[in-house]
Amino acid sequence: ELASVEQFPAAGSEQADLGPDRIISFLVTDQGSNTATCTARLSIEDAIPPAFISCPDNLTIGNDYDECGAVFFMDDPEATDNCTEVTVIQTQGLAWNTFFPTGVTTQLFEATDSAGNTAVCLFTVTVEDIQSPTVFCTDQTVYLSGTGTAEILALQIDGGAYDNCTFTSDLEFIPSSYQFDCTDVGERSVTLRVRDEAGNIDSCFAQITVLDINSPAITNCPPTHTLNGCGGGMPNLIQLVTATDICGVAEITQNPQVGASLLPFFGSSTNLTFVVSDYAGNTSSCQTVLTITDTTPPVFQNCPTSTVFVSNLPGLCGTVLAWTTPSASDDCSQATVVQVSGPTQGSVVSVSCPPIIETVVYRATDTAGNSRTCSFNVS
Repeated sequence: ELASVEQFPAAGSEQADLGPDRIISFLVTDQGSNTATCTARLSIEDAIPPAFISCPDNLTIGNDYDECGAVFFMDDPEATDNCTEVTVIQTQGLAWNTFFPTGVTTQLFEATDSAGNTAVCLFTVTVEDIQSPTVFCTDQTVYLSGTGTAEILALQIDGGAYDNCTFTSDLEFIPSSYQFDCTDVGERSVTLRVRDEAGNIDSCFAQITVLDINSPAITNCPPTHTLNGCGGGMPNLIQLVTATDICGVAEITQNPQVGASLLPFFGSSTNLTFVVSDYAGNTSSCQTVLTITDTTPPVFQNCPTSTVFVSNLPGLCGTVLAWTTPSASDDCSQATVVQVSGPTQGSVVSVSCPPIIETVVYRATDTAGNSRTCSFNVS
């Protein structure tokens, strides 16, 4: 009858060495202390893969300044195994402390134990472009067209925008163009916004000078004008001028100005100049001929209206004729007054009874040949 059965190594003892042909010995003892032995071959296999203890989640980082990516560093993931040492190697992705471009980079590490069991650690490193474009604006001058509008493109305002990732040709300019009209004449500030492919936006300001250099259009100029007499002032013919302008007519002036004296212009044809101005200071002009005629005779100021009586000289039976010479004026020129009939002043006449009545006639003539007479009786 058996007393005991013993196993070497003992059951439950830890065996560090793996592999085939491990010898297990058995010792059998009976009640009489007689023994017998036998052996068995044991093959220990490791079928359990390693386990990563520090495999990170997916990572997201921002770009380095002015770079389309980032230099990134972290420790390799660590792994353990239930039996042997573990070797961890990187099988995909980029090495640490090197440049990671923007976008997603897949990092793959593999852990292998001595039995060839493997485990993988897979994660991504995403580098985002978080840097806005660098934007420069340039001031510009734009001219209104004949329809009163103007356009300037964003690329004309752009002073050399660039981005750390996006090619300049692929940058988006917002808005792509700017529209102007007559209400914008002068200085205007506009905002240029630039967006890269990652959606980052920056902006700058530009001063736009909007100019109207279109002159007014005169559609009607007054016809040749004839004016009789110089008594009034220069007539107002502005109301006969019609003109248009894309941004509006501001003023119409006449030269010589309305109400000016006509005397300097009598005797010759005068050009009246009309100047049409818009609100931007652009002007157009036209001319018409003004002719001032004179068909009005001079006017006597002091022509006697009753008989002029001359008394005899003391102690004499006669007298010397005398009276105030009539004078005349004309609204356009100087009037010349001459006596055309009758006795003249200074003449010596005898006193008679009944008295002799003489008629004296003066004529006033202007430079246009118009004349008027003044007649009165002398006795």
